[in-house]
Amino acid sequence: MRYINLITICVVLMLSLTACQTQKTQQNQQAKVDGFNIKYIKKTSWTKNKELDSAYYSYVTGNFNDSFKRFEALSKTKEKKTAAEASAMLARSYEQQRGVEPKDSETNLLFEKVKKMYESLKVKNSPVANIYQKMFFKTEINDNDIKELSLLAESGHIPAKNLLGVIKEKSGDYCSAFKNFEQASLAGYIPAFYNLSRYYANGLCIEKNLVKAQELETRAYKMGYNISK
Repeated sequence: MRYINLITICVVLMLSLTACQTQKTQQNQQAKVDGFNIKYIKKTSWTKNKELDSAYYSYVTGNFNDSFKRFEALSKTKEKKTAAEASAMLARSYEQQRGVEPKDSETNLLFEKVKKMYESLKVKNSPVANIYQKMFFKTEINDNDIKELSLLAESGHIPAKNLLGVIKEKSGDYCSAFKNFEQASLAGYIPAFYNLSRYYANGLCIEKNLVKAQELETRAYKMGYNISK
């Protein structure tokens, strides 16, 4: 009888432990989806390059002085694709004055500097750099550009996936844009939370939900996302 009771107790304990582990796993997954798990986001690769991940993380969380230095260093690396992408982000940092604050008298000189930086990019090495260069010069983004960016996004490059969403949105393909923003948000890419909030706010390819929109926008701001420039 004691033996049977012991077995019963063990079974109950095992079931309780399993239930606790399942609940904890579900909570962790939900935290990842909600975007509040900062540790998860920091250890999740957005580009499969730790140095580039760190630069992007600083950039999207508003630590522009740090991101500027990181992109500047990476723009000089021997790995061409990384150097091209970092150079594009460095040019955007100059363009948006993130990490650099010139005087009014330097504005025109700064624009010329950014222009030269974009002109010098070896865009064939980086779909991200190619798209940003064309956006700067207001050049048409063709089907091949989108195909290359899509391949990079499918390989797991999360900033490329978010950027693809931006391009799809500009072309009026809101459902594809929403899908890319949603996937980028699941990887913890902070700008995607803000992008998604706009879709819920306006009911684009998803049922309009102002509460959800506010939640997503709040998450982006709580995690440091700065869209002031």
